[in-house]
Amino acid sequence: MANGTLKVSNIETSSGSGTITIGQSGETISVPSGATLDVSNATTTLSSSMKNTPAFFARMTSNQTVTNDSATKIAFSSEVYDTDGTYDTSTYRFTPGVVGKYIIAFGYWADNNDNIKTANLYIYKNGSVSNLGSLQYITRLNSGTFSRIAMSATFQVDVTSTSDYFEAYAKIENTSGDARINGQTSKDNNYFYGYKLIGA
Repeated sequence: MANGTLKVSNIETSSGSGTITIGQSGETISVPSGATLDVSNATTTLSSSMKNTPAFFARMTSNQTVTNDSATKIAFSSEVYDTDGTYDTSTYRFTPGVVGKYIIAFGYWADNNDNIKTANLYIYKNGSVSNLGSLQYITRLNSGTFSRIAMSATFQVDVTSTSDYFEAYAKIENTSGDARINGQTSKDNNYFYGYKLIGA
């Protein structure tokens, strides 16, 4: 039937198994307003553009010293989850491997006996913060110092190559000594995570 309406209550393959193809390349299959497409009992497969993966979530497992006023990569060495094996717990790198737009965030809690003047956090892309321009978060204290500080930020980043990778860095300026980042896994503000934006 080249044109018209096909009215049936059930469509199955002739063998009872296999694949049923509806439409062909270049065509659009539409569901009319008021109709419901029920796939609750089916196994569905989404295209890669409709998934918010790769995705990962990592935490620290021990305290880490950050040399005074020096950008230091943070050792998020424990995975909570990693959907596609794209986070490396030895290099602390997220290498998505899929081009698109991503959300990346991290946070930390640091202390240094009332000696902290400024605190910074950066997302490095391919080994350099310069590739991300303004994607850095800086807290500057107007006066005095702090004994501890919590930092967090969320960034939208572009992955333009399958080899692009991202790392989390902290830079803390102190009046004396070095700051310590608290690596207790129970701390909610000790995290590094990322995921792909659906359709982007």
